Amino acid sequence: MRNSKRVLLSALCFLLTFALIAGLSLGLYYGSETLIIMDANLRASLAGSLDRLMIGSSHAWNGFAPAIFDERLHSSTYNLSGGVFPMYAKRYFLEKELGRNPLKVVYIELSDDTLTRTNERDYAEGDEIAIARLDSWGERLSYMRQFLRFEDCVNVYSRALLRGFQAAAAILRGKSTMDYAARGYYAKSGTDVSMTPDEAERSRGVDRISPADYRPENIEQLTALLQICRDADVQPVIVVLPVSDKHLWKTEGEEDCRLWLESFCREQGCPFYDFNLLRDRYELFSDKESFRDGGHLCSRGAETFTAVFADLMDKAERGENIDGCFFDSYDELLRQSPYLPAA
Repeated sequence: MRNSKRVLLSALCFLLTFALIAGLSLGLYYGSETLIIMDANLRASLAGSLDRLMIGSSHAWNGFAPAIFDERLHSSTYNLSGGVFPMYAKRYFLEKELGRNPLKVVYIELSDDTLTRTNERDYAEGDEIAIARLDSWGERLSYMRQFLRFEDCVNVYSRALLRGFQAAAAILRGKSTMDYAARGYYAKSGTDVSMTPDEAERSRGVDRISPADYRPENIEQLTALLQICRDADVQPVIVVLPVSDKHLWKTEGEEDCRLWLESFCREQGCPFYDFNLLRDRYELFSDKESFRDGGHLCSRGAETFTAVFADLMDKAERGENIDGCFFDSYDELLRQSPYLPAA
């Protein structure tokens, strides 16, 4: 009997200790601004002033610098993107910002896997980031009830707990990654992702993407995003940000996906720009210096892209035809690739 009581007491003490540590961890996480994603106060402080949004996943999060964009267009922009951001989270945050800002344009970034992601496989990280960016515990619980299943909540909780420990460590070191001037942009350092000729020869077309893998629920959510913008008299623009030449060289199906998006945007009456197809991309971006990995721009590449993006959007808004700034297809682009074997 005594042993049973001792075991029960030990278990209770362990659970109480864990609950205390977990509570402190989550309290520090959600109650501080030590991590880049904790931007609820920043966005609240900008309420009523934003006229443009960039909303997407990690490609836009790492690739679009609002400060550079606003300097060129004299606008007020926020990068409301995040790693593996679910489509329903984008819709949730878009509606929230539409309700408190005089938005005129919303740029919706799509990457290779935006429309292929599934809740079961991909969204725990994105949901955790979304929940962290909300204003209050009540709003977080409401989001979880609306979008998450029980098993999703367990995954999100484990990730949030780890983030809490990271936040606590940052506080103890007196370090914060929150930069109000960045307006949601998450700058990352670069790495050399270039390939040797032998590597290029072995890797050509080893990966495959296809619009046949696009999930109906994601297409439905994307359509809803566009309709929400139209209902609010806001111009939606769909964009694809540059990935590395290495990624394009290794991936078959980019042209099929581009044609699908082009057709979709034409049906929706929405402008569409694929910045992989910039005619001068090989002068602007280098696999040695412009990317943090094969699929994401680093800070140097992001600064270059944002400046070009701002200039081209400015021209388009003034009625200039910018189609000539882009290759017509991925086939035409890859005929200029530095990985193309010499004749």
